[in-house]
Amino acid sequence: MYIYPRPSGWIDIICIETDSTHKIRLDVYEGYSTHIKQDKFLCLREREADAYKKEDKEDQLGYFIGHYKIAENGMFSFSLFDAEKIKDMVQKGELKGTITSWKTIVTSKANELVTLISQKGMDSFINSTDKDGTFTFSRPKK
Repeated sequence: MYIYPRPSGWIDIICIETDSTHKIRLDVYEGYSTHIKQDKFLCLREREADAYKKEDKEDQLGYFIGHYKIAENGMFSFSLFDAEKIKDMVQKGELKGTITSWKTIVTSKANELVTLISQKGMDSFINSTDKDGTFTFSRPKK
């Protein structure tokens, strides 16, 4: 994972993965960081090459939101919001949004989301038992 800051305050994140067959997967995201009290968040969206951008706004993905921490040893861990927990909050009316068969779109305003996170706490948004939903990175050795 490589993080590149922009002069605007936004960041670009490049993630490179290899699987057991040595195939490479490359994902590029753009977004920004923010915080609520002591909790830090990344708000990211997939960044597409200009040649592949879709004209139809309905097909574009929204933001992924995740909670992150940087440990004293320099380890960076990032946990995406749990889709099922968010879907449940929309169904209960705690968050505004729409649910389709393949995605949940939150339409609550930023201040409404901040208020709900402050009230419910991070455990209500993150699945702490799902190890596949948490990613941990370390700085490369020089």
